Amino acid sequence: MKLIRFRALQSVKPGGMIDNQYYDAPAFAKDFKATVGTFFATKAKIIDIDRLRLRLTLKGKTMQDGATTNRNFKIPFLVSYRSQFMTLLPGDVISTGTPAGVGLGINPQVYLKEGEVMELGIENLVSSRQNVAANAH
Repeated sequence: MKLIRFRALQSVKPGGMIDNQYYDAPAFAKDFKATVGTFFATKAKIIDIDRLRLRLTLKGKTMQDGATTNRNFKIPFLVSYRSQFMTLLPGDVISTGTPAGVGLGINPQVYLKEGEVMELGIENLVSSRQNVAANAH
C-alpha cells in the first residue's frame, strides 16, 4: 500500500516552486491508498452535509472550530473535478482539508509533539482522541 502526505503535495509544485493550499496538480493525480479513521457515516446519519461543525483541540486548547458551510467547494463540484484526472469508485474518500487553525499557518507555528493529546470531531457524528507518537521513520 502506498501512503502519501498530501500536505507536502500542496506545498511544492514540480520544479520546487512553493504554492498555496489550493494547488491540486493532476501531475500528482495517481490512485493512492491511505488509512482513514474507524468511522464512516451513512447518508441517513447526515442531516445536512453543508452544516456540519468540525473541531479539533490540542492539549485541551481549541485549535480548529469551523463548519462545512465554509468549504470553498461543494461536494458535487469536488466529485466532478476530481473525476477528470482520478479514478473514483463507490466508497472512495475525497479528503477536503480542515478548518482554519492549522499549526503551520499560526504565528508562532505549532507542531505536534510526542505525548500530546489531540481530540477531533464532527458534531453529532463522531469524535476521536489521538495520542501523538514519534515518527517511525
